[in-house]
Amino acid sequence: MLNILNFFFYSVTILIFLKYYKNISIKLKIIDRPNKKKIHKKPTPLIGGIIVFFIVIELFFFDYINYFRNSDIQILIIINSVCFIIGFFDDKINIKSYIKLFIIGLTTIFLLSFSDSLILHKLYFKQFNLLLNLNSYSIYFTTLCLLLLINAYNLSDGINGLAIIIAVHWIIAIFYFIFSININYLLVPLLTLFIIGIYIYRGKFFLGDSGSLLISSLIGSITIYLYNLNIKNNSIFIPAENFFLTFIIPGFDMLRLFVERLLKKKDPFLGDTKHLHHLLIAKYKLKKTLLIYTLILCFPFYANYFFKNNEIYIILFVIFTYFYIIHFLKKNYKS
Repeated sequence: MLNILNFFFYSVTILIFLKYYKNISIKLKIIDRPNKKKIHKKPTPLIGGIIVFFIVIELFFFDYINYFRNSDIQILIIINSVCFIIGFFDDKINIKSYIKLFIIGLTTIFLLSFSDSLILHKLYFKQFNLLLNLNSYSIYFTTLCLLLLINAYNLSDGINGLAIIIAVHWIIAIFYFIFSININYLLVPLLTLFIIGIYIYRGKFFLGDSGSLLISSLIGSITIYLYNLNIKNNSIFIPAENFFLTFIIPGFDMLRLFVERLLKKKDPFLGDTKHLHHLLIAKYKLKKTLLIYTLILCFPFYANYFFKNNEIYIILFVIFTYFYIIHFLKKNYKS
């Protein structure tokens, strides 16, 4: 009965948003208007994040109602709600990146002090057979990891549908393959992203900062929670390389952009159109760009999954290939 009721409310929520997304966006004043740093040509609603937020709330309420008694889950929900709210106001009034990250970082540090299960205390590096104890730096390292993930994902949200593809890859790779979560628990999140992705791909609406901040913080915080739960229940440390290879492409793209901007004495948080996806779409059409980016994105994780004990070689190969692709695309971009 609960599953039927859950699906009913889920269906109603999706249908309402998809039918009235224009009216809701106008009412909330969340419209993305084109400028020289953006590639879309017309004002577009930023409703995707709000849809994701309501679905997440429903999932917790119906499927995970017992977890509300868990203080760690309560803190996890608060952290992600803060990220959503900041993203929502950023969609409305365009908050500077420094301010967004500062507020999220400060809030996360404060809230993590009440939750041991959301903090990375130890990291196991399989290639070096090294167990690194973070000790007193753990809460700050955890916050830094979440901020880097949020920023990398936010920077990747630049062409229609790409952020959704990245989120789907992360959910399948981390929760299904790494943590072996039952696929039934992932169907609603994946179906939601698929439906939203179709509308975004067609340019009907965008995910918005509310969506990119919420999705990335949610994936990051749940990953940490499950990582610690796995250690507690099974006394097994999942190699850090598994997560590194999952996040490597958006992470390296962010790192490259920051270094390039700093070398040019520019603000590292200043937006531009030199991201990997921008370079790809300058040469190819949207569909082909999404396909190529997806292959580049997924290769590191699945290469590591099927060819175990070769993490260092895969990492080196991915880094070399990434920079070769960037070099090739930049030549085309300049011409």
